[in-house]
Amino acid sequence: MSNTVLAASHGRALASVSAQDVARRDPSGAGAGRAVVLATTPDGTVHALRAAKDLAEDRVTVLVPCRAAGTLQITAAHEHYRLLAAREGVTASIHVCVCRRPGDLLRLLDGEASVVIGGRQRRVWPTTEQRLARRLARRGCTVTFADVTRNAGAHGNCHA
Repeated sequence: MSNTVLAASHGRALASVSAQDVARRDPSGAGAGRAVVLATTPDGTVHALRAAKDLAEDRVTVLVPCRAAGTLQITAAHEHYRLLAAREGVTASIHVCVCRRPGDLLRLLDGEASVVIGGRQRRVWPTTEQRLARRLARRGCTVTFADVTRNAGAHGNCHA
């Protein structure tokens, strides 16, 4: 498994990753028949991993936003999400991305990426995860939203 650290700061990507770049770096990266999971909340990430497993036949990349730039925190985040994916039966490549907020990860994905985001879904006031999903859909990504308020394992497409 890969222990890639990508950096984004002040809303600008310091390292940019296209679907093809991730696929070249790691065979379980993004591209045809592959999915990128944006790590959000613990429940949201679990639901997104389940959805990605169904969509990508275990070829999953997890992008983990991490505010801390220390090696210990990055290593801990990598290990945490590696174990989380393994617990769900998903073989995933974990990429820890140093950034200020999860929205900074949007700059790391191109319009060809198939992205899965998990989180709570609300009708009136969209959640952070819903807003991220809509922003990605506007950029041309194929987005699946894994709603944690539904039964375990349930997921549906984002309506951007």
